[in-house]
Amino acid sequence: MSFVAHGLKCSSCDYREDHVFYRRSDGPPACPDCGGSRSVNWGHGKFPGVKGGGLKSFKKVDLGAFGVCETQEQYDRAMGAIQSRFPGKQILVESDSATDKRTRADEARHRQWASRKEKGLNNKMVAEMKAEAKAVKKTLKKGEKVHVSSAGTKITQAGQSNG
Repeated sequence: MSFVAHGLKCSSCDYREDHVFYRRSDGPPACPDCGGSRSVNWGHGKFPGVKGGGLKSFKKVDLGAFGVCETQEQYDRAMGAIQSRFPGKQILVESDSATDKRTRADEARHRQWASRKEKGLNNKMVAEMKAEAKAVKKTLKKGEKVHVSSAGTKITQAGQSNG
């Protein structure tokens, strides 16, 4: 027992419906206007049974405690939960402007800079640490054993030291 959703067109009176949900084994239902037979109509330009504005038509929305909604379905579910918890209240979702996004990015960069400064790190030290971590990761992929002593000397093979 499978169901399908198609756009249907009446062969008698040209009545059209974009989305009609019916049992495949029963075939398309009769026309609601004249009772005539109907066939699948692909001329409406929409994929049958799919709602929405198309690929990438929904932008992520951060609803705070309800999390980030990445799809329209998640957003609708979250809004339904909010409305059930707070009946009769109006829900207003504000979108971020480009300035808001830039400000948040600048604040994040400043927090990172302040954290590094507090730890006594400068850009050169951070670059060296990243390069060392990359080298260790590359060595681990090769299957070699890597040990780091308290002085920071890497020992890759028994008795051999690099550093």
